[in-house]
Amino acid sequence: MEKKKSHRVFAIILIVVAGAAMLTACSTTADGTPDDFSLPSDREIIAWGFSDEVAIEDDEFEISATFLGPQAFVDDVGEDYYFIRSWVNKETGAIKHQIYVVVRYGGDWRFYERARAVGGSTLDFTEIDRDVDCARYGCTYTEDFGVAVSDSSLRAATESGLSFKAVARKGADVVVNVSPDLITQQLDAISSWQREN
Repeated sequence: MEKKKSHRVFAIILIVVAGAAMLTACSTTADGTPDDFSLPSDREIIAWGFSDEVAIEDDEFEISATFLGPQAFVDDVGEDYYFIRSWVNKETGAIKHQIYVVVRYGGDWRFYERARAVGGSTLDFTEIDRDVDCARYGCTYTEDFGVAVSDSSLRAATESGLSFKAVARKGADVVVNVSPDLITQQLDAISSWQREN
């Protein structure tokens, strides 16, 4: 009997903590786009399913529609990848974009902490998630982060693409070259959705 009671108490505590985390995660700016680019993590996004198309999440209970672009590898080796995610406010039409990057590596934590555009200007950088898996053959570290890109900057990059460097506190930096094809595909999906809504 005492064991059942402790399990119930643990379950209630878990539900309360999860509920508080979800409420915190749902904050938005005045224009209805997310003010916390750190949510959700790539593990949650992957559950939405990716294809060669832009996935659109248009929930009637949300003020913004969400667009998740196809994944692309950061380089020809390894398993680092990125995708574009965008939010369009259904009332105002305001658009926000973020390049979501997932980097996996061995060794020790790198702690990616900022991003710079070509020319050295600082970009809006958001740490999203960190995970370590030491199940086999040493540890694999995973860091998810996002780099905000204005709508005008993304539109200006449809021919040449967009490049930035994610700077690590220690260890290797990562250069991300966002394909002009993926940028065009993302913007076309947004334009198509806007025409229909």
